[in-house]
Amino acid sequence: MRESGPEGLTAQEVAEWLRVRPSTVLDLARRAVLPSFKVGKHRRFLRSDIASWLDEQRPTLDLRVGRRDW
Repeated sequence: MRESGPEGLTAQEVAEWLRVRPSTVLDLARRAVLPSFKVGKHRRFLRSDIASWLDEQRPTLDLRVGRRDW
């Protein structure tokens, strides 16, 4: 994936990164689940915002019970 410019990543670029359809990325962004911003009528995504969002989505390991807490 190419480096994002000052305008940020497109939905297509984020979709390739996350391995989902662009329509899924846009739906998550419209519902304010995925951080994004608008440039005119186009939605854009900052690489750092998406990376932080991904970190928040990772499951945590609960060592007390020896299982993953999904």
